[in-house]
Amino acid sequence: MRLSLPVFAVAAAATFISASAWADVAQPDMDAALRSLETAKHQIELADKTPDKDGHAHKASALILQAIDEARASIASRNAEGK
Repeated sequence: MRLSLPVFAVAAAATFISASAWADVAQPDMDAALRSLETAKHQIELADKTPDKDGHAHKASALILQAIDEARASIASRNAEGK
């Protein structure tokens, strides 16, 4: 599935803004993971617009949101520890 440049640019900007808000302590691997998850969420949302997915795209989206929450919690925890 190909994304148009404007759609990708908006998704990338939103990801950068949300990831940078959580990046008080240098955590390049977690920041990269969070960006990847945000991109995956966007891709699933696009895929979910087509019919006949038997609910799998919706379930994948929910799992990605859970992973995003956990990644953010990990980043916040590490920031709180100052490590």
